[in-house]
Amino acid sequence: MKELRTLKYFSESLSAPIYEVFEVFDNSEHFIHSDLLNDLNQIDSEELEEFVKRENIDFHIRDTQNLDISRRCWFLAELLDKKIAEKRLIALVNREKRPLPYNSENLKDVFINDNELVCMSILKINHFGFFYNDFAYRLCPSTGADNSSYWLFLELSRLFLKKGKSFNIRLDPFIEKPLSEYYPMRYKMAVYGKPLDWSRLQTLHSDDFGQFMNEREYGDFVFTDYVWHCAGTELHFTCEELPKLEYCKYRGSRYFHAIFDKSTGNIIHCDGAIRIYNEEELSKRMDVHVRNPEVRKVGARVKIFQTNDILDNEDFTKLITCFFVWNEDVWNYFDK
Repeated sequence: MKELRTLKYFSESLSAPIYEVFEVFDNSEHFIHSDLLNDLNQIDSEELEEFVKRENIDFHIRDTQNLDISRRCWFLAELLDKKIAEKRLIALVNREKRPLPYNSENLKDVFINDNELVCMSILKINHFGFFYNDFAYRLCPSTGADNSSYWLFLELSRLFLKKGKSFNIRLDPFIEKPLSEYYPMRYKMAVYGKPLDWSRLQTLHSDDFGQFMNEREYGDFVFTDYVWHCAGTELHFTCEELPKLEYCKYRGSRYFHAIFDKSTGNIIHCDGAIRIYNEEELSKRMDVHVRNPEVRKVGARVKIFQTNDILDNEDFTKLITCFFVWNEDVWNYFDK
């Protein structure tokens, strides 16, 4: 297909394309209605048929009188998801001095650190998002899913507002909305974990590591591996969720690092990031466990958040399970 005319609009939207494509199609007065029709009409019929069979799309369609249009809307929504995710990865590895969204007029004087993070303390925060002057922003998604950082945002906000913890965060490169136009979706889901055996960690004298294979066919990641690496009086925890090869254009891995103080039993540093790979890099990474130092030489790391404040076991567990939302293996690991 040619360049999607609606890509810019949907990449700057506060909800996933699946929630808006049908609405725009039904509203002939919408300012991108004609662009949407153009994108729908240029969908290749063979690709559409393959998509319908692969995803069993007709099961989701209730308006059988407009079957072809409904199929095309579903196809376009999935295609937009992928294109937006791909476009975001490109923006995140862009090494411009002021990358998106920090190059805007509103954020041009805001300090960003070497990891392109901003301090949460300069922003106003509520349960809907981050605010600076008269504009609203959101935390950068950690996967191709539009809402993948939603629960992480809630947990970071809780720790910041209620416990005074300090975080640096990465804003979504595509979202900058006037307050009058900021109406994000809200989601409900129980995200939690119970602490593992922290007392055992305090007596650990050799590296402890493991790997979880994703046995769910619908998942977009293949496995998650972790290590608690002994470094004197500290343990360095690293955990990475590797995407399937066919998804590496649209999402990076989710990569979490923390430092555990064996003398106090607390976390004294942690950060969550995504690592962006091409297919060759990801293939090489899959042959090596995260405990091996050469892992850090592959791919480009983009941090989503970071803190050097002390976190107890409970707060750390909530934070990491929110970061790895939808990863049942990580939840179960912390639910021992």
